[in-house]
Amino acid sequence: MSAWSPALEIFNDDDLEIRRFDGTLRGPHEFSALPGDEIDEKWEKITFAKGGLMRLSKDDVRRINASDYAAEYTEEMGGGYMGAFEVFHGLHCLNMLRQASYMDHYLPKNKEWRDDPVTLRFHLDHCIDMLRQKLMCEPDLGIVTYAWKKGFKQVFPDFNVIHKCRPYSKVLDWAEKHNVHSLNVSDFVRAPGALEKEGSH
Repeated sequence: MSAWSPALEIFNDDDLEIRRFDGTLRGPHEFSALPGDEIDEKWEKITFAKGGLMRLSKDDVRRINASDYAAEYTEEMGGGYMGAFEVFHGLHCLNMLRQASYMDHYLPKNKEWRDDPVTLRFHLDHCIDMLRQKLMCEPDLGIVTYAWKKGFKQVFPDFNVIHKCRPYSKVLDWAEKHNVHSLNVSDFVRAPGALEKEGSH
């Protein structure tokens, strides 16, 4: 769970939805269809790929223990600090792994992937380990049972498990309401005296 976030207020216990996951092996699944414009647009919507930056206050970044290094918007940009929901990064990582599983389709469309395969490998490995850390940080203790299937002489896991879920639409609504639409990472100018973290990005 988030240590703290300015958006925690959007959820309460009454919001939890009882949902049975679709764990079927052969699909079709809404977000794992064959590559194409339609599936890419679906992923863009849930990852906030065309935005997602928010403006944080000094108190916000202090509460998440990021104030020493958090990049600031210039006064011309409206001030404050740059931030984004971590869930968008996690879904971006999952989408990148999806695209990498269809490399023949996505490689010709992605100049960065073609020009820098070493960084692509680092990026994919980073995504794998970020998702591992997230799953181990919030271990799901739901129970997977096993069932007999017609035509088979063995049992198989039934991944159609019931979960209590926060409504993701509330996350997207909050992000849209607080989105800094006109800015992206490349718009930033280093402020005088800005601290730098060690290591790669």
